[in-house]
Order: sequence, then C-alpha cells, then structure tokens
Amino acid sequence: LVLLALYVSLGRELTPLVAEYQGEIEAQVEQALGMPVRIGRLTGRWQQFAPELLVDDVALGEQGNALHLQQVRVIPDVLGSLLARQVKIADLQVDGLRLNLQQADDGQWRLAGLPVRAASDAPAASPSQVLAGLQRISWLSLINSQITLQPLGQAPLSLTYVNLSLRSIGSRQRLDGRLVLPDGQPLSWRVRTRLDADEWAKAEAELYLSAPMSDWSRWLP
Repeated sequence: LVLLALYVSLGRELTPLVAEYQGEIEAQVEQALGMPVRIGRLTGRWQQFAPELLVDDVALGEQGNALHLQQVRVIPDVLGSLLARQVKIADLQVDGLRLNLQQADDGQWRLAGLPVRAASDAPAASPSQVLAGLQRISWLSLINSQITLQPLGQAPLSLTYVNLSLRSIGSRQRLDGRLVLPDGQPLSWRVRTRLDADEWAKAEAELYLSAPMSDWSRWLP
C-alpha cells in the first residue's frame, strides 16, 4: 500500500510536467513518421492509476496541405510496458480526423496532405510488423471523424460520423464501426478476428455487416 501510494503521488506530481517536453516529443514523432509534425498543445494529467496525455490540434504533413487531428488521447499501459520491456498503450483515442482520399490520373488513390513515398524510400512495413504494432495497443478508437472520397472526374462523396473501435486481447481482436453514408443512412459492422502477427495469412475472421437499402450504384462506378 505504501508503494502504491508513492507511485500515485509521484504520478500526480510528474505527469503535468510533460508539457515542458512538447518540442522534444514533436521532433521524435517527426523522425519516426518521416514528415513534419506540429502539436498545438500537450497536457498531462493523472487518471486513477495511470497517466493520461492529451494532444490537441495535431497537424501531419506540409503546412497548408496537412492532415489535421482535433485531439489525440493516450493512456500508457505502465505495468504491461514494464513486464514486456516495450512500450504498450492501454487506450489510444483519435478525435476529429478528416481524411481526403483523391484518385490521381493514373488511377491510384492517395491521401491528401501526406507525402507520397518515392521509389528510393525505405520499403513499407510488412503486414506482420503493422499487426505487431497494433497488438501493442489494447484499445484503439476513432471518433467524430469524416472520410471524403474524390473519384477521378466525379463528384466527391463524404462518409460522416465515422466511429471505429479496435479491441485487442492477446491473439483476439474485435473491430466495431459505424458511419453515415452520403444519403444519410447508417452503415455498421463488427469484425472478430483471431490471428498471430507472424502468421497473419492464417487468420480467422467473422464479419457482421448491417447495410441499408441504399442505391449503391451511384457510389460504386
């Protein structure tokens, strides 16, 4: 009990000091992502038995054509990180993401605001590396977001009120999602998977999809 009280007391005293390291955190994230990163405000507070970091007004990419995030909320898994000897996240929440997918003249889709990888760049991460990274996040959620699709030579389509929640427990994952189609009808789904990052091709998945009676031919040329 004494050690637990000391841990909580130190956490409450030290967590607010994270705001003083905003510049260093920006530089580290920029180096890891390989693109400019700007943080409007970084704050830290203590919640129950873990620190909570709030990152407001995040911009990824070149100024004037950047990808903006309204807020990112991070709760580290302190005990899990110490036991695994690597950084683990208990809860990662992204609020207010706006994605704009554009189709170029060559038919390829690109995310507006992010730099295009050149052929000379380092190879992209393999599926096993991506899955291993996601499994270090116990709960990943995306709320109050919007996705705009701009097909070549056609009017843009907007998917609004996009909400996603990915829960990972060991080799089991559950993805719940919901969004509103351009005609105002809701689309929701639930995916349960069982996979290992090293043998992702042998994954098992179960999908439930609730689709409205919409005119899909208008959106799927």
